[in-house]
Amino acid sequence: MTKELLKHTATLLFTFLTVFAYGQKNGTGQHSITVKGYIKPPAASKSFTLTLKTDNDTFNLSVDNTGYFSRTIKGIADDKHPGSAFIAYQEQNTQDLPVPVSIKRQFVLDTHIIVLHLNTTQATITVEGGPENRIQDLFRETETVFSEKIKEKNLTPSGIQDISTEKYLRELAIIKKHNRSYVAFQKLKTMFRPTAYTIKDSIRDAILQLDTNRFSQAERDDIMKKFSDYVEKIRIKKDDSIFPDLITDGMSGQTTFKQLASQYPYLLIDIWATWCGPCIRQHPFINKLAADNSQNKSFAIAGVAISSKKTDWEKHLAEKPFRYENYWLDEKQSRLLGEKVKLLGVPRYLLLRTADNIIIEKDIEIHDIEKTLIKHKLLQR
Repeated sequence: MTKELLKHTATLLFTFLTVFAYGQKNGTGQHSITVKGYIKPPAASKSFTLTLKTDNDTFNLSVDNTGYFSRTIKGIADDKHPGSAFIAYQEQNTQDLPVPVSIKRQFVLDTHIIVLHLNTTQATITVEGGPENRIQDLFRETETVFSEKIKEKNLTPSGIQDISTEKYLRELAIIKKHNRSYVAFQKLKTMFRPTAYTIKDSIRDAILQLDTNRFSQAERDDIMKKFSDYVEKIRIKKDDSIFPDLITDGMSGQTTFKQLASQYPYLLIDIWATWCGPCIRQHPFINKLAADNSQNKSFAIAGVAISSKKTDWEKHLAEKPFRYENYWLDEKQSRLLGEKVKLLGVPRYLLLRTADNIIIEKDIEIHDIEKTLIKHKLLQR
């Protein structure tokens, strides 16, 4: 066996033992990590920068004439929470390089030695590291496959959604298989998005299958809480029976909409606009209903003016005072309410159950308001 072969074999054995030893540690002590590699073909004749960024520092790396570089980073990661790093190769724009090469790659600091191979001809960077980097490569490969599928022509919105769902399921399969992986754990956190809502049960299963020895109870509780918050937020957005959380503007000193909702089991909501003739013609009836039920603790009336200038709303309230609380919505909040209740026009009357924020009557005609209130035992016959 030649000396070169013996040297190469020894190097491979050392690297293997280093990776193995790193993965076997059970503590949380920090480690020094060496990031090294080669630029091929050597870029000695080019003007370029090679930058290494970690969670804490940025290093400008020196590269020798053979394209070799190396940097040892002190105390950058621990066993349970490996750090991440980012390598960037950037050629300078010169007459010799009218189209400079720019390559970037993120990787995980998951073993004592990370080897990077930069190919400036193919504009690629490959990583030789520990198990977390190999799992990250699985996610990168999945991303590449499905990015190509999305580029297909004549895709409908439902077709794009189907591809996204297939991608999420592929990623979840990787997460479940590698349920001890920190990279998989971090990937799981990125899946709380509207387009993944249809597979929320599969996401929950992946959370429940996280390795209990690898991830603490606090970590698992935290990700489950974030998942539950995500599900609830999307559920509320999709459920048109849930009244939206609006940012309302009222007159100085008046009870806020949220305060009013907290004081009564039900709210009769009058959605109107300052430019709406039918709305204004119906206000005397609503005013009388409010006056007649001023002592009724079962419900209150709340006017909500939408798509109107605030100055017009203030002027209208000054000239024609209401006997019930009234609130103004800006254009953004008006659109939010309109989309939520599928508003096609005004006036519109809703009955809101404040205990759970559910709209129990979505489109009450003016002549059916009292009948509806009696139906829900909010008025006596």
